Amino acid sequence: MVDRSYCTAADMARETGYHRSTVVGWIKAGRIRSVKKRTSRSVYRIYQKYFATGFIKKLKKSDRRHGTTWTAAELCVLGNNMGKGLDSLTAMLPGRTRSAICVRRSRERRRQ
Repeated sequence: MVDRSYCTAADMARETGYHRSTVVGWIKAGRIRSVKKRTSRSVYRIYQKYFATGFIKKLKKSDRRHGTTWTAAELCVLGNNMGKGLDSLTAMLPGRTRSAICVRRSRERRRQ
């Protein structure tokens, strides 16, 4: 955080990894308490005293670089249905996107 008694929406966005407009949306929805600056329409002061110790960690984006892990059941369904099309696999694995299934299927083929 910045070394002052408050931070702006842009500072909060940099700290949490979200876009500034997302942080402003949280302020308008009441998730984050702030004070609007009187002279400007777009500057919000988010005071440091409103943050608990785990507040920033709760808002931070998780590292989604590698995605979620595949369960043994999902891998079994994928392995038993290698010859089927992507539409049927997408229906069998509802929590996965078409591209995730395609990438995992190609990795499983190389492994065999």
